[in-house]
Amino acid sequence: MDYSHLLYKRGYLVSQAEVEPPVPTWTKKAIGDYFISFDPENPFAFSHKGNSWMAILGKMIDTLHWSMDINSISRKCLDELSLSEESLLDYIDHLSGRFILIYHHNGLTKFMTDAFGTRSAFYSLGNPVMVASHCKILGDCLKVGESKQMDTIKRDRRWYIPLAHAYPGILTPYEGVYILTPN
Repeated sequence: MDYSHLLYKRGYLVSQAEVEPPVPTWTKKAIGDYFISFDPENPFAFSHKGNSWMAILGKMIDTLHWSMDINSISRKCLDELSLSEESLLDYIDHLSGRFILIYHHNGLTKFMTDAFGTRSAFYSLGNPVMVASHCKILGDCLKVGESKQMDTIKRDRRWYIPLAHAYPGILTPYEGVYILTPN
């Protein structure tokens, strides 16, 4: 049985350079100076006002207004951002779900996950900057080998102690690819 249609289900890739998505059926969009590709089963919303913009990928609920309409939530996020970044962060405290936010304001583009990081985000700050739902997507795109730090850690005999066999902090198996920790 062929399960290739499940590869990186609900996944995404954001890059400053246009790259081929890991799954050919993904939706592709340009947002600001970035290109985003994602599984079409992911809800996506985009709002812009002047030089600022907000993109949301995933499912969420606004517990202040009891809305699951990510288009209206995206506009509300942008309204709050126009007041201040602190106002945006205060509003985000009332959002629940599994999502990522990408926003551009005052010349800076920022990326965040939901408060618990249930929508994972792996990143590389190389050229181009890239963020993806799975570290293997970035490892494959960047064609990088195993992380030197992880190689050193795994050669230590203590790595095989129960509960120690996990990636510490922001490290991943790939050189120059890190995980964005929640909150």
